[in-house]
Amino acid sequence: MAAGGLDQVFIAGLINKPDGYFMVSPQIKSLSDLKDKNKGK
Repeated sequence: MAAGGLDQVFIAGLINKPDGYFMVSPQIKSLSDLKDKNKGK
């Protein structure tokens, strides 16, 4: 819905980064350290 004849502009983007943090043991340095491990309870 345009307001008073103004042009509408949509700006969108993708961010390839999680918006949060994981708390893990100090031995885990990268995601590859978690590969083939049991995750969860």
